[in-house]
Amino acid sequence: MKGSRQGAGVSPPLGTSRAEAQPVTRPKRPARRIAAAAGLALAMLAVTSGAASAAAGTVTANKTLSATDIACNGSTDVTLTLQGETGIAGNPVDIVLVLDRSGSMAGAPLANMKTGANAFVDVIDEATDGVLDGVVANGSRVGVVSFSDNATVNEPLTTNAGALKADINALVAGGQTNHTAAINTAEAQLAGSNPASEKVMIIFTDGQSVPSSANGLAAANAAKAAGTEIFAIGLGSVNVGQLNAWASDPDSEHVLIAPSSADLQAIFEAIGAAIVV
Repeated sequence: MKGSRQGAGVSPPLGTSRAEAQPVTRPKRPARRIAAAAGLALAMLAVTSGAASAAAGTVTANKTLSATDIACNGSTDVTLTLQGETGIAGNPVDIVLVLDRSGSMAGAPLANMKTGANAFVDVIDEATDGVLDGVVANGSRVGVVSFSDNATVNEPLTTNAGALKADINALVAGGQTNHTAAINTAEAQLAGSNPASEKVMIIFTDGQSVPSSANGLAAANAAKAAGTEIFAIGLGSVNVGQLNAWASDPDSEHVLIAPSSADLQAIFEAIGAAIVV
């Protein structure tokens, strides 16, 4: 049974590929309830300023009085300013990149994966505060887990985009493909993160599970049951059915197959764009 998301995505036959680097759509978070947020802010007029949390965003309220003293039964003007943030800037997300560094990734695949993963970090960096400044802002964080025979936490969840890129660029190919270890290690990072943040896992792989028992299916189901949204990116001789089983529903929005490693940057950027809305 698939995880927490439901949808009408139809999986392609096993061994077939999806359209390369097609845009990914992600169900948008509910529209911010401005009226409700305004009501909360008005109730706070006794203080100089305050922040009101609204559904699917953050609203900050500030008031300004036109006078410092008010006579009995008198009146004065009050200016109330509301500033809202939507998307990832107002809805923190913790994201773990799960990157295959098995022996088959040597050469161009590994180099292109690094380019794509770095581009993803830039998308998140800029979207969190509108500035590409090396800082993932407003409560969101990104982490990196890589895997071959076993999985390694290369960078715990962090706001430091430079550290993320340095760890991505330091990956070296070698070994087999243990998907169970990869997913379990990534979910352990997310399980210990801020309960108020959304959880997203992006799994990239270029091959099938070795050994076959390390297929990650139970691990992915457990992660989804815990509320993690999973995207899967495949390259080369992947088992598309396996990626469909890992990913959240609908598959058409969460599973992307790269015809070649040159397509990975566009795919990573497309997933980043889907997450930040």
